[in-house]
Amino acid sequence: YVLTPTRECDAAAYARLHALLVSLGARVLAMDADLHDRAVSVISHLPHLMAMGLMNLALRRAEEYPLLSLAAGGFRDVTRIAESDPGLWLDIVMENREAVGETLREMIDTLEEIAGMMAEGREDELRGWMEAASTGRQNLAPALRESLPELYRLTLLVEDRPGVISDITLTVGELGINIDDLELVHPLESGLGILRLSITGEEASRRAMEALRGKGYRVTSGRALGEG
Repeated sequence: YVLTPTRECDAAAYARLHALLVSLGARVLAMDADLHDRAVSVISHLPHLMAMGLMNLALRRAEEYPLLSLAAGGFRDVTRIAESDPGLWLDIVMENREAVGETLREMIDTLEEIAGMMAEGREDELRGWMEAASTGRQNLAPALRESLPELYRLTLLVEDRPGVISDITLTVGELGINIDDLELVHPLESGLGILRLSITGEEASRRAMEALRGKGYRVTSGRALGEG
């Protein structure tokens, strides 16, 4: 679950929402709104448009010969999400059309590059491109299946100033690190507050702590008791 806090975000309200989502079993990641739009244009919106494009191409070709009767697993896998609700996806891509447009143009450049490799007989380059994709996909699968490591807690002394919670959560989120729990131990109305972030993995917690210290925050880290 991605939250996109702004400088105007109310700290207590953000903490309550974060706690609610975590209590429901969600993994919560804070991210800048523009970065979120660019990210989902690649991992969600473009795949749907590519699936729909391939399906429509196959339908046009099927008018010439019984193409679809030859379709096997690869075609079914790639076009499965073309069945998604058109009304829903029209709204999604139009709302994010700037980021999706940029991603589409980058994908078009990629396809033209592939066509050039084939037309010019650049087999070694094409093989390298294929191998990079294959290796990347193989490396992705274990990362999605791996068990969660032990939980660590970062404790920060924070000042009562606009945007402090969004600044902290975005700093961590921009590292691709999930905040498993967020707790305001003392409210910020007094001028200072204590914020606790729970993060899985010693390496992730170390990176988050270094990034926050680099922005001037006073941070301590330790393994969360009773976890792991």
